[in-house]
Amino acid sequence: MKKYAYINGKIVDIRKPAVMTNDIGLLRGYGVFDFMRTYNGKIFHYGEHFSRFQNSAKMLDLKVPLSKGKTEVLAKDLLKKTRPKKQVSDWF
Repeated sequence: MKKYAYINGKIVDIRKPAVMTNDIGLLRGYGVFDFMRTYNGKIFHYGEHFSRFQNSAKMLDLKVPLSKGKTEVLAKDLLKKTRPKKQVSDWF
């Protein structure tokens, strides 16, 4: 299965991403992280994840540069592109 990442405005093969050397997340380890669970190819409770992500960014005085709608589209595009072969139900 190929793996992809969204970086610098593009979805790219995970082996090719590049981070700017002046990126605050790289320089200071400063940023926000969240993950999303998927079931049957669909993101579970996307709105709640995005709200939590925005709240965390606000606490650190970081701006989320993309809208909720845009990030949801990107997350769905990444999910389609990676097309995980196993479903959660296959793991248990």
